[in-house]
Amino acid sequence: MKKEDIEELKEIVQLAKRLEELIAEVEGPLTDKQKENLDQEFFCMGAASVRPIGDVVSRIDSALHHPEEYPDPEPEPPFDGNVATVYSELCEIRDQWNALFMSKKINELMVYLTFSRWTKLIYKYTEYICCKYNLKTKALRIGSIRMERVLGTCGLRRGIVYNRILIVSPSYAIMTILHETCHLKYSGHSPEFWQFYEDMCINEGFLLKRILGKRRSFRNIPGHIPYRWDLELRHLSQKETNAIEKWMRRSRSFIKTLENTI
Repeated sequence: MKKEDIEELKEIVQLAKRLEELIAEVEGPLTDKQKENLDQEFFCMGAASVRPIGDVVSRIDSALHHPEEYPDPEPEPPFDGNVATVYSELCEIRDQWNALFMSKKINELMVYLTFSRWTKLIYKYTEYICCKYNLKTKALRIGSIRMERVLGTCGLRRGIVYNRILIVSPSYAIMTILHETCHLKYSGHSPEFWQFYEDMCINEGFLLKRILGKRRSFRNIPGHIPYRWDLELRHLSQKETNAIEKWMRRSRSFIKTLENTI
């Protein structure tokens, strides 16, 4: 073996060791900025089936340790938490999502961007509600593929978790956000919880009139509940599930830590 070949092998070994160290960092706690930077690099790396190990190491190292290479985007306008505005955007995202899966060839980049846009909107509206009602949670996240029977959960450790099927069900998405944020004040479904939930729904314009009265729960109300929009829920196809799962495994940006922001 030539001396040049031996030196090249040594370099590859060193790069492999460095890559192992970086992977350990990626698997640990990251800032939101680091997650965004990594997502950008994973996009670029995913465009090629084969990429030199040196390039991979360089990209991941930059994403983690050189934030100056990733300028912040232009500041967004103040978030409009009006429920009608949020619902309208959720419907727009749903329609875009549905169109993506009607075509023969799925645009994976657009799947990711659409799912990311939905996630950010869900999180922003949750933060808006939390700030408005002085509620606190540790984190927001999208549930795993095993989250089937519930639309959302709320716990002290994990924070609020949303079911991914809400991307195709705008009215249920809003109802779930309001429901789960109420659990930040009342853990169970006590009469106090349902009263708080009704008050919030009325205040936000999601419920058209009060219906709880002397009842102890919304679950005891017969007939149609006068929400502003009909509650329509559909399940995701296997194709949609697979597409989401692919990006959920590759990206860490679908978890947002809020300990210092709410």
